[in-house]
Amino acid sequence: MNLTQLCIGTLCLFLAPSLLWGQRNKGQPSNYLAKTKSANEIRQLDNKMDRLYYTLCGEFTNKRQAATATDPGIAIEQEMIAVPIWTERKGEYWIYIGWFKHGQPERALAQCIFRLTKDSRDTFRLAQYSLPNPEGNNYYSLEWKKAHPFHDLRPKDLILPDGCDNLIVESEPNVFQILGDEEPCERFVSDAIRYYDYECAYTPELMNVFTKYYDVNKNFIFGYPRPTGLEFVRIDKTMPTYGIPEKRQAKNK
Repeated sequence: MNLTQLCIGTLCLFLAPSLLWGQRNKGQPSNYLAKTKSANEIRQLDNKMDRLYYTLCGEFTNKRQAATATDPGIAIEQEMIAVPIWTERKGEYWIYIGWFKHGQPERALAQCIFRLTKDSRDTFRLAQYSLPNPEGNNYYSLEWKKAHPFHDLRPKDLILPDGCDNLIVESEPNVFQILGDEEPCERFVSDAIRYYDYECAYTPELMNVFTKYYDVNKNFIFGYPRPTGLEFVRIDKTMPTYGIPEKRQAKNK
C-alpha cells in the first residue's frame, strides 16, 4: 500500500474511532447548528472555557483547499460537523464530532464524542471517546441532526481508549492549539494504521489538522504537514450544508 492509497483510505482519521453506521433518525430540527456560535459571537465571549468550547463547535469545510490540492487525501471535499450535546449537564462540556465526505451525511467516515475539561489555569484537556456498540455496526446515522442528540446515551456508556486525550493551550489570542501526545491514541483504523496522534489548531474561522498516523508498532506512516495541514473553514451557522437555512429578514428596498 502506497502513501496515496493510505491518504485516500484514511481521510477521516484524525479522530478515527470505530467507523459507525446505523438506522436513520426522525424528528430532525431544521438547523443542527442552532446551538453553535458564529466566529464573531465566539470572539465576543469573555470566558476562555466557553470561547474554546464554541470554537470547537460548528460546521467546517475543506472545499477551498480541496479545489486546488494535488494531494488526493486533501483534494476530496469533506465536512466536519461538531455540535454541542448533553447541554443539560450544567458545568460540563460535551461535543459530538463527525467527519463526512461531501454529499454523504448519512454515514460518518469517523465520529466520536469529545469532553472538554480544564486542566489548569491556562490549559485544557480534550478526551476523545468512542461511541458504544461498534461491534453491532451502530453508526448513529444523522443523530447529530436531532434537537437533543444522543439523548439515550450517558457518559458512562462511552469508551475512552488509552492515549486518546490531548492538552489544549491558547498560543495567542483566539488561537487554540491541540497538542500532540507522547503516547498516540490506540484505535483500529485499518490493517496498516493502528495509532494516531491528534494535533490541530483552531481559530474562530479556521481549523487546521496536523494529525500523524502510525502502524501497529507505532512506526510513523504519514501526517498532514505544517503550516497548513488539512484546512477547514467555518460555515455560516445560518446556512448549514445538510439542513434548512434559517429565514433571514428581508432588507427594505
